[in-house]
Amino acid sequence: MFVRWRRRPLRREQDLALDALLVQSVWTAGTPRQRVVRYLATIQARYRTAPAHRYAFWQGAERRLETLDLPPETRQALEAQLAQQVPRPTPEELAQVAAWRRAFAYLGEPPALGEAPSGHENARLHSDGH
Repeated sequence: MFVRWRRRPLRREQDLALDALLVQSVWTAGTPRQRVVRYLATIQARYRTAPAHRYAFWQGAERRLETLDLPPETRQALEAQLAQQVPRPTPEELAQVAAWRRAFAYLGEPPALGEAPSGHENARLHSDGH
């Protein structure tokens, strides 16, 4: 088994999505074919260097690899193949992502449509829309 990368153009953006697929070589009618065993994860090409996106990629890939009951050496080899295209985030990068999340956590959920954010008493919408 090995990782095959599929590049897909995105419709609304000028970017590519990189899909990591776990494939197995099988012989069919005397020719080798690649059979997709499992989709592993996707990342947009422009975000391969962004720690938060790499973290999300690896979370998905690890979750899906766990479902396959692979021998440890096979899993390590597959993870090494994934890391060639999408490096694992470093502990420093993970700490930076956590700090960003804490910094923006105070924002909470956006207000419901027609409501002003809390603390903005003068910004309330009147029922007649003025």
